[in-house]
Amino acid sequence: TVNAGSSDTTLTVTGTSFAQQSTVHLNGTSLVTTFGSSTQLTGVIPSAQLANAGTLAVTVVTPSPGGGTSNATSLTVVVVVAVSPSTPTLQVTQTQSFTATVTGSTNQGVSWSVNDVAGGNATVGTINVSGLYTAPAIPPSPNVVTVKATSTVDPTRAGSAAVTVVNPAPTLSVISPATVNAGSSDTTLTVTGTS
Repeated sequence: TVNAGSSDTTLTVTGTSFAQQSTVHLNGTSLVTTFGSSTQLTGVIPSAQLANAGTLAVTVVTPSPGGGTSNATSLTVVVVVAVSPSTPTLQVTQTQSFTATVTGSTNQGVSWSVNDVAGGNATVGTINVSGLYTAPAIPPSPNVVTVKATSTVDPTRAGSAAVTVVNPAPTLSVISPATVNAGSSDTTLTVTGTS
């Protein structure tokens, strides 16, 4: 298995009866091949052949006289899902727009969840189909939640972000009364500020 969008990748092929002239082929295209032994070859897969998800046939071809084409085996190229931003910190009830990029498919569709709850909930925060996350009114415990985008093309593939949810820092602006006489009886103090 190889991730779609990978750079040039070395593929090791194990079998029998390989010759110095044997070449590794990927979907019928010859790869730059290095002979290791009669049981091992390596071929370099160009990044262009790993751009899209799918199943690719791997064979070994040995030229005449004799030789021939081996049986095929499969190399799976899987989609990769990336979520951005990856580690935001939000205050309670704040919102954050997330984007998902699906590499290896023209279908960029994803489904969103928070802590594996589709769409999230009041405890961990909610996320809509566009990727807009709203933090909960009270930080959850623990206060880091996982926002996940799952590919609709391949639901086994997902990307995620770790969101830290915090309370806002209070700001004190006025107290009343501002002065109290020593020895006063119980006094009610009114505090005004913002969160």
